[in-house]
Amino acid sequence: MNERNFAAGPILRRINYAADQAAVGEFFGSPALAALIKGDCREVLHRIPQASVDCVITSPPYWHQRDYHVEYQERHRLLGNEISHLDYVKNLVDIFAQVKRTLKSRGSLWLNLGDKYVNKNLMGLP
Repeated sequence: MNERNFAAGPILRRINYAADQAAVGEFFGSPALAALIKGDCREVLHRIPQASVDCVITSPPYWHQRDYHVEYQERHRLLGNEISHLDYVKNLVDIFAQVKRTLKSRGSLWLNLGDKYVNKNLMGLP
């Protein structure tokens, strides 16, 4: 990136996927250095070109740890609210396959995912 492009564009761009889906694809042709993309990663990641991302920083929801106050029929669609912990892990695997696709060969992933306890017993999953 040359000096002129750097000075002409914003350093950070915030994108709300629900409000402007086209902006995700447009970002990768812009001089911006970074983007914070707000949206469901299962929808957003498919719009990001392969091997185009330097760094991903994320902390996915833990399984059954949050109540997002949504209609019961919609709860299972939210990451972390799957009925089975096996479905939760499968969803994470699918998501991180897409993250890997978008990362450059020297890209990095920063993942915050801890342990889950139920009745003071370690569950062995986030």
